Amino acid sequence: MNRSPEQVTLRFNSAIETRLTQATITGRDGHPIPLAVAPNHRNRLPHDRLVIPLPLLATGTYVIRYKVLATDGHVAEGALRFTVNAPK
Repeated sequence: MNRSPEQVTLRFNSAIETRLTQATITGRDGHPIPLAVAPNHRNRLPHDRLVIPLPLLATGTYVIRYKVLATDGHVAEGALRFTVNAPK
């Protein structure tokens, strides 16, 4: 990736409760930073999707960790790793 992504969109197998969702991003310094999670109704997305707006990111490797509660009571969590390369 040659530029910082503006957001990450995650899709789940069932509807999720965005009010109880948590997400963090960790970069070079190793300290997780909490991220805001956009409610689905504002983005007019189906309720099985989660939009995580991202700050402007410098060159480097990052990990986004998330934990969501499905409306049926199941908890899903995971991590996404990606790299922002220097512009060419």
